[in-house]
Amino acid sequence: AAQAMIEAAEAGIQDITNKTEQPTGVLRLTVPAIMANSPITGQFARFALTYPEVRITLDYSDLRRELIEDGFDVAISIGGLKDSSFKAKKLMEIQRKLVAAPAYLAAQKKVKYPKDLDGWDWLELAPVWNIKPMFVHGEKREVVSNRKSQISVNNAQALCQLARAGAGLALIPDFLVEPDIESGELISVLDDWSLEALNVYAVWPANVPKEGLIMLFLKFLNDNID
Repeated sequence: AAQAMIEAAEAGIQDITNKTEQPTGVLRLTVPAIMANSPITGQFARFALTYPEVRITLDYSDLRRELIEDGFDVAISIGGLKDSSFKAKKLMEIQRKLVAAPAYLAAQKKVKYPKDLDGWDWLELAPVWNIKPMFVHGEKREVVSNRKSQISVNNAQALCQLARAGAGLALIPDFLVEPDIESGELISVLDDWSLEALNVYAVWPANVPKEGLIMLFLKFLNDNID
């Protein structure tokens, strides 16, 4: 009985030790608003469930945030790294579809090539508008350089709504637009061409501790995002 008590006490101590080894602290993330409904948000939830002592604050914004000055630990970023004093790792790709409402397409000429879209009304998603769409078909690659835009918007959900209302062509991430294509509210344009994906990176300060919370979080994302 005495031995059992000693073992139970040791197990209790081990249990306390395990609990104290749980990572703690606050992790502040800034994420493009376009990614609010993307699979990465589910990974943030999984990280929180895995590490219940860590508090996470998520800032979904399409305003440019400064990693250090605005007090963030990690920035999720679409496109390349602009500041060489930070580290970056590619996490995933965003596949997009070019879509428009049936009524909008009915008023246009039929298209076979991306260049046929020159001069069409494009709905501008302001945060990624500067990334020109590259269309790929086998070995062929074409950029639509002349995109006319009457409406500029900074929110992907609003972009979908404007496209459904027939206001023009829109480049929309798959994870947002697939239900509208299935329902027939939007039609995929140039289906036999694919669009070059947008790369999504995690960006963080170069001097963070190797065993700290930020690196734990980055490893978790790296291991869990498909």
